[in-house]
Amino acid sequence: TIGENVSFGFSASLSIKYNANKANYIAKLYRYDTATSMMILINTSTIGNTGSVTFNNITHGGDYLIVLN
Repeated sequence: TIGENVSFGFSASLSIKYNANKANYIAKLYRYDTATSMMILINTSTIGNTGSVTFNNITHGGDYLIVLN
């Protein structure tokens, strides 16, 4: 959970470090929308060779889920 389920009033980024064996996986960041009871896709990014991934366009607090493919 990132704060309350309200707008930040700005756009933030989130960087995460996985093990390097996750390199080239596709990572999808979803946010749970309490108004619709649905998961909303926020950003899709490819995990880099060092295992790092950055998600952009995070504008709301709330519950998030990352899915790796």
